[in-house]
Amino acid sequence: VYVSFLPRTDGDTAGSELQAVSLANQLHHFDSGRHCCYARDWKVVAGIFCNSTHGLDMHFDAVPMMESCSHYVNSRTENPIKVFSHNKYEGLVSARADGKFEIKDAWVRKKKWALDTKQQQAACALVEKCRDGKSKKECASLRETMIWC
Repeated sequence: VYVSFLPRTDGDTAGSELQAVSLANQLHHFDSGRHCCYARDWKVVAGIFCNSTHGLDMHFDAVPMMESCSHYVNSRTENPIKVFSHNKYEGLVSARADGKFEIKDAWVRKKKWALDTKQQQAACALVEKCRDGKSKKECASLRETMIWC
């Protein structure tokens, strides 16, 4: 599989950070088991990746965190599953009727694993603009180009 990543986000031009979030969701469309995904909600994406205390970078953490969450929910038998904790990630999930688990919030388990999130400032500015309802036409277009739960 060849994946061509865009450059990082610049201004209103979505880049590799949002592409990574979309790719993480796309990878799990091929999975028949229980798996995690990112909800079609700018508030959730901003809360997870644009919170400097969480230590997460969309570009580097979107896919491995999704994999960690999916591994966790597939290995558990309790019901309902409301949290996940695997590898360097932990967070909150919400079960859907179709067997998917939406990641509602997430962070690195240990501060020493946190990444410097300064490189995603432009992406977070774009996500936060969409979260706040500004630039509705551009945000609706961006939302349609991405793959979600």
